[in-house]
Amino acid sequence: MVLDGIITFLTGIIIIFAFKFALYGKLNQGVISSLFATTSIYLALAAWIFFGESLRINHFIGMLFMITCAILIVFSKPAGEMGTLLVYDDVVQEISPIWGVLFTFLCTFCFFARTILIKLYYINYRINPMDLTVLSYVFQGIIMCFVVFSMEFATFDVMLENILAGGFGFLGNVFINHATSKGLTGPAAAM
Repeated sequence: MVLDGIITFLTGIIIIFAFKFALYGKLNQGVISSLFATTSIYLALAAWIFFGESLRINHFIGMLFMITCAILIVFSKPAGEMGTLLVYDDVVQEISPIWGVLFTFLCTFCFFARTILIKLYYINYRINPMDLTVLSYVFQGIIMCFVVFSMEFATFDVMLENILAGGFGFLGNVFINHATSKGLTGPAAAM
């Protein structure tokens, strides 16, 4: 359960860097959100290999389309010279957009690992996915308290926004983890 909390915390940090590097690479931030959809490819393949879920030819064709779309989205940025750009009143050095894409794929791998971990906890130990999600978020919240309170921008408004965002994220994870673990839907069915 602690491992799940650590993966959840690291995923949040990686998401921040993915969006930051996309911004610094002049990559449309919507690209990052679109690439998160590739998580279903990892999940479908893992469910097929490790859990015996069935994949048909149309699933593999769908995966091929998703990969092709991801490649086209990533490389659709017009080429140009690297320089500086203005980000929220700060001048920063532009970086290659590939950094944002790499961190996005790292994040999708974390989504994949967490979903598989929750399914394994349920199969091997019969741990209720709701309980696991609650404990994971409690552990992640403890880590975040230490991290956020140590930052200079930890105002009441910032803390309230983070608490609300965390609450909605928690509810979404509860429903996803419950459905995946109980067999209401499987990773392969997500394709």
